[in-house]
Amino acid sequence: MGGFADTVLDNVSDRIRCVYWVPNWGKDGYGGRIPRFAQHLRDLNVKMKEQATEHRYMPSLFFIL
Repeated sequence: MGGFADTVLDNVSDRIRCVYWVPNWGKDGYGGRIPRFAQHLRDLNVKMKEQATEHRYMPSLFFIL
């Protein structure tokens, strides 16, 4: 989470695809920043897969376009 504001990706939110499961980060993950950022992405209607996913099934490659 590197100290970035929740809005850091807002201008490219329509290009975000992510696998995300907040419980893996703990209730207060990174001082509550993980759950708050996840909610921000939901509010922007980012395409997210929110379910428990084993690491072996998570994407291996990430591209920034």
